[in-house]
Amino acid sequence: MVKLKQKLAKLKFRLLMLPADNHSEIPVRVVGFRLALIYGGTAFLFMMFLSFILFRFTPLNLLVNVNTQLSDEDKAMITKLNGKVVVLATELQKLKNDNERLKYILTFQDTTIVLDSAKSKPAVKKQTQPKTPKVKVPVKKNNPQSGTQK
Repeated sequence: MVKLKQKLAKLKFRLLMLPADNHSEIPVRVVGFRLALIYGGTAFLFMMFLSFILFRFTPLNLLVNVNTQLSDEDKAMITKLNGKVVVLATELQKLKNDNERLKYILTFQDTTIVLDSAKSKPAVKKQTQPKTPKVKVPVKKNNPQSGTQK
């Protein structure tokens, strides 16, 4: 709380309004932080209200093209982009799942595989499968008289 008060104390300022001519008899005006904030906020709200009135109820609104309805081209582009977003989201989800599976594999990797591979490997005979006899299947020829065409 003390630090906050110190930071706010640094923000305090005074706005001095001096006349352009130093030899004039107009006194210097001093405006504090709160009063400057009130003046600035009031001016901002007044300008927003004035611009709303001008652009809402006068022909100046023709200068600003405000069309609330979308054209068919815009709707088609929106649906196309929406489809692309859906595809990208599903691909991202697949990548996320693959990443999680890889993390799981890396965290629970069996260390005995590495230790066993360092030892000498016994010679393993290659087992051969018995050969199965090949049976020739007769090729069926098309009969031109049976109605099939080449």
